Amino acid sequence: MFKVRFHVADGEHYKHWQIRTVCKGKPDRIEYENPAEVQLELVNCTLRSQTGKAKKVFKSQVRDVCGWVECEHIITTYLKYTDAPITVQALPRVTYDPKINPYWNIEGDSDNYETMLVAELVTSGNRLHILKPIHV
Repeated sequence: MFKVRFHVADGEHYKHWQIRTVCKGKPDRIEYENPAEVQLELVNCTLRSQTGKAKKVFKSQVRDVCGWVECEHIITTYLKYTDAPITVQALPRVTYDPKINPYWNIEGDSDNYETMLVAELVTSGNRLHILKPIHV
């Protein structure tokens, strides 16, 4: 399993995608990808957050790590090696900023999408879009 989030802490990997490979019984492996250089496809996803921590961030307006996407598989496309990245303009955008809303949203919709299952998400820069929804 992977946990993916946009890293906004100061330092070398500021505003990069953080990809955490969860390793049972061993320390997790953490990698960073520059959103200007890659497009990530996240497969079999769940939108996750620590609700209590997100509500605290919302109230205090002090940022803390509390949201991520869990996924089973990641396909990384390096943009310098492709002529055809996935076009996202017509795709629904998924947002998470606990300073604005303490839960996951779909742009233009105020509903809470916490723990929503998505077949495939795709990145474009620092944004996440639904490439293939789960049909129930």
